[in-house]
Amino acid sequence: MTSSLIAQPLKRARVTSVETPYKHALHAYQGLCPWSPDGSQLLYVGFSEVHDEADIVIRDLATGRDTLLGKTHKYDYHTAAYQQWGLDGQCIVYDDMRDGLKSAVLADASGSGQSRCIKGMHVRAVSPSGLRGYGGLNVSGLNEQEPSAVGGSENVAARLDLASGKVETLFSTQEAARHLPEELVDPACGWAINHCVANADESRVFFKLVRPDIIRTPPDQMDIWGGFFTYDINRSEFHCFGHRISGHPQWMPDGRHIINVMQPLDGSDNRWLVLQDTDTGDVERLVDWPIEGPGHPVISPDGRYLATDAYTANRLCCPVYVIELETGICREIARFEHHTKVTDTYQPHTLLRSNLHPVWSPDSRSLLVNVNDGASRLGMYLLEDFLD
Repeated sequence: MTSSLIAQPLKRARVTSVETPYKHALHAYQGLCPWSPDGSQLLYVGFSEVHDEADIVIRDLATGRDTLLGKTHKYDYHTAAYQQWGLDGQCIVYDDMRDGLKSAVLADASGSGQSRCIKGMHVRAVSPSGLRGYGGLNVSGLNEQEPSAVGGSENVAARLDLASGKVETLFSTQEAARHLPEELVDPACGWAINHCVANADESRVFFKLVRPDIIRTPPDQMDIWGGFFTYDINRSEFHCFGHRISGHPQWMPDGRHIINVMQPLDGSDNRWLVLQDTDTGDVERLVDWPIEGPGHPVISPDGRYLATDAYTANRLCCPVYVIELETGICREIARFEHHTKVTDTYQPHTLLRSNLHPVWSPDSRSLLVNVNDGASRLGMYLLEDFLD
């Protein structure tokens, strides 16, 4: 399936800032569509540096009216609150950690104020059906991002029925750790489950196993010490793809293949788009050259296009590429400056870099990205009119 990319003359996207009443506004993480299933509403987190809480907001795109659904913990400029739609647009799922324990909140998307909180549950991604959320559960009552570093943690992979609120456990970190490469087996080290996401028919999940004692390091370093896995739910079978796959997997529409980003073992900074076959375990490069360090690849809902943000060698700007999968035609459709002088008020040592995390609209015609615009502001930008 490896193919050469065909560079085409730039067809720049029309770029529009999404204006909100907040100083900062973000859609969620990679692959979490902020549009409602019918495309009429937009889900985002709004916040200001002076507040310790952020708002979960739905915008009606026809009227511009915003509806406040609830509050969440101090903002995370990288992932926001993992806010996403469920139950065909009737439910909003998001993280809340204000009491010190990460929990999943299920809120009525109509704005009625009705919600329920599932303690200890983190939903990384709602299934394509919209019926269940997949993620990690801390049965020990520990924060998922700060599990025990010694003796193993009690984290388990779990799925949440969004209608009933019932949680079903899938497997434990200890079970998964038995399938690590030999060089990573360490009886004194606990593990945490990270990024548990189901495929189209919910027969498999992929996930990362991360060493808790380094979970506070930059994301690029987290996966070096853990493993990237798939788990067959029906057969209770694990497969470990190794420990140097550095970034950000997404299921292909066929439910068998995963698009991912791999960093070679030669010590270089190159990152390659790869295709992983969860039946055979084979990993192959999707294209024959790196795209300036691809970041967060996402497949369009119609399965025709791949979009990814990327990082240039000097990390001073962030381009966005769109690849037509059938032909290999690749276009850079936008490029955003990387404003490194803007710092995070809560974490002064942290630069508010642009983590674009492009996401497709339901009609596969537009992209939404998060951008640090250089004016001490994190905001959403809409990319349109880049397809023929």
